[in-house]
Amino acid sequence: MTRRRLLFVCRAASSESVKSAHALAALENVEVVTADVSDIESLMAVADDSFERIVTAQETLLEIVAIANERLGLPGLSVETVRNTLDKSRLKATLENAGLNTPRYKLATDLTDVNGFVSEIGFPIVLKSVVGSGALATFPIRNETDLGRVSLGESFLAEQYITGQELCVDTITINNEPRFHSICCYQPSILDAVEHPETQWSCVMPREMNEFEDFIEQGLKAIRALSAGNAMTHMEGFIDSAGRPWFTDATLRPAGARIAPMLAHAYDVDPYRAWARVVVDGCFDGPWERKYAVGTIFLRGVAREPSNTSRESKKCKATLAIC
Repeated sequence: MTRRRLLFVCRAASSESVKSAHALAALENVEVVTADVSDIESLMAVADDSFERIVTAQETLLEIVAIANERLGLPGLSVETVRNTLDKSRLKATLENAGLNTPRYKLATDLTDVNGFVSEIGFPIVLKSVVGSGALATFPIRNETDLGRVSLGESFLAEQYITGQELCVDTITINNEPRFHSICCYQPSILDAVEHPETQWSCVMPREMNEFEDFIEQGLKAIRALSAGNAMTHMEGFIDSAGRPWFTDATLRPAGARIAPMLAHAYDVDPYRAWARVVVDGCFDGPWERKYAVGTIFLRGVAREPSNTSRESKKCKATLAIC
């Protein structure tokens, strides 16, 4: 029997990437080739139709992998699906069209756009990179002083600031239908943690998920709206003080924030093998039983600055920065 050749794409292989590569290699009748690439040109230099498919577990590489698969006629996530998910403005539009609650937003190319948005909804707002991953390049803006310290270098999304219980729903989706879901609660919210680096941040998977039934139902509806095909997905959102679910961000790869290891403990499974089975074989080896409550605490602190270094002398390295 001919072995299936897979091209696993990563960037500066981390321990998570190594685990994902090993999970692929452990599949039946598989040969894995690993490539460290950063753009579509470097990927196409190593990809050809001798591979059965090209896969990645890194969010920043999902789009170029989708482009390469489409060019070579290989199966995988479509470019349209990836862009509708990772581009935050397109994600909001997709969820709105599906009848889901998502924060009001405006695509901003300069501070005039941001000021116009503020005049409509007031402070606070959030500014985030249209294609940023997680909380990267995401800034809460609470007043005119905060806004006056902002420098826009590219298109950003101005978004309504939603408060409440922040949580995520993670799924394994086969042929666009979620076959497994899990809930994880963020304590405090991600933006609260970003604003207060001295605050310890935790992610908790409660054993019982009944109290989150409405959020789960709406979250699964959101995943179906994305037409994810065969994928592990991660959808973030809030339950506000009135009990309404809101959805803010999503991706089409295994979640970060140590959620994969927590899934391993909560269900007594190998989540890396589960991901490999989904993206290569289009299968979910479930159902799984949630056996335990699991949590991760991130110990954080504020580094002491050298006495001769002032805040004003620090350079802002993000495209959008608060200086």
